[in-house]
Amino acid sequence: MIHTTNPIIKHKAGLLNLAEELGNVSKACKVMGVSRDTFYRYQELVADGGIDNLIDKSRRKPNTKNRVDDVTEKAVIEYLAINDIDHTKTKAMSPQTNGICERFHKTILNEFYQVTFRKKLYSSLEELQKDLDDWIKYDNNERTHQDKMCLGRTPLETLLDGKTIWAEKNLAKI
Repeated sequence: MIHTTNPIIKHKAGLLNLAEELGNVSKACKVMGVSRDTFYRYQELVADGGIDNLIDKSRRKPNTKNRVDDVTEKAVIEYLAINDIDHTKTKAMSPQTNGICERFHKTILNEFYQVTFRKKLYSSLEELQKDLDDWIKYDNNERTHQDKMCLGRTPLETLLDGKTIWAEKNLAKI
């Protein structure tokens, strides 16, 4: 008989105890509403490492592909703090919070990468980065946008107008 006070594994231990008490694994599984495969998995876990082995262990592994080294992370944190920038993260798998970023990625793909790769063969990443930087400067400073925020202005004009309006509103509050 297995005894535990841990509420997380009490159900699992109860299944093993019921099977022992009834002398019938199939009947115990039917009563508890679990498969026989699950029963034998629990039984094997207890045999290998005792009752505490029934506690679920996360099988998720961190995705290190999107990580940077500690030195770079600290440099980014000193830069954000020095420039009084709040770092926020968007919720994963949430188009409502990540839509602007996703739309920008699509715009870069359609209007820069697909066009540029048809016209030019790059010999280095630096050359591609320079052309991308030039396109972003053009996109922000010269090309008018028709979205609901820009309304035919460039993003830079929209930003500067927004800063002016924000400053006026904050001065009015004082």
